[in-house]
Amino acid sequence: MMDLRKLLPSGKTPKTVDLDQAIANARLERFRIAAEAERLVGEREKLLLTADDETIAKHDQAIAAAWRQHDRADAVIAELERQVAAAAERQVETANRKFYDETIRERDAVEAWLRDEYSRHAEAIAKGIERIKALELRTAEANRRLPPGASPLTDTEWVVRRPPRSEAVLPLAQTVNLPGLVGGDLNFWPRNTIQ
Repeated sequence: MMDLRKLLPSGKTPKTVDLDQAIANARLERFRIAAEAERLVGEREKLLLTADDETIAKHDQAIAAAWRQHDRADAVIAELERQVAAAAERQVETANRKFYDETIRERDAVEAWLRDEYSRHAEAIAKGIERIKALELRTAEANRRLPPGASPLTDTEWVVRRPPRSEAVLPLAQTVNLPGLVGGDLNFWPRNTIQ
């Protein structure tokens, strides 16, 4: 019979695939041990009728040793399964640590962007919206003062942003909200408001 304790890994942290193979080997050996123990138990009745006490005692020791080996196989399998669970947990912990560290790096990058870039971009967008609003008023005035033979001007934002097969476009000035970077600061848009 195989020494089942040799299936237990020693030294470095085992790979899950190696542990799975060791479990398969231990289960196969446990099956062989159980078959041998059952065979020995089956022979015992015949020995009780034909053998002396010393032979029967040796046979009983062989049966006990076989069942002890079976119990050892159960213990080895349980330990290997515990190690598989621990290895899987280490893999999850490693993946979680990697994800966490990547998130911290991205968080730092976004924080730097917010501190360095947000205000500049929000201000540029707010100025663009002001230009759109001013052009809208100017377009309405130009259409009111339309020279002879000139075509009426359409709203520029509507021309650029209109969805296909639709006439409805909510103006950016009514839909965009660009809060100040710090609570209590004036909004970039709508201007002179606080969110």
